Amino acid sequence: MVTAGTLARARAGDEQAFRELTDPYRGELLAHCYQILGSVADAEDMLQETLLAAWRGLTGFEGRSSVRAWLHRIAVNGCLNALRVQAAAARGRCR
Repeated sequence: MVTAGTLARARAGDEQAFRELTDPYRGELLAHCYQILGSVADAEDMLQETLLAAWRGLTGFEGRSSVRAWLHRIAVNGCLNALRVQAAAARGRCR
């Protein structure tokens, strides 16, 4: 459960607090990225990119949604962007 104190500590740069916020969701984020991307390696990379984006964007988290939903949105957007890049690269190779 996310507490205001944990969130405040994470926003202040406390890495342990950030892990307390995100660790409960790592497994499901990895599985979700795998479902979208179809590759374990790509899903692991996207999980790391998701957590990095969340760390960098934590001050912008307004709390209108749960941390879980916020992390999933970051992950899904990252996965969709990766698929777009892959598709564009494939189109470029086919020409």
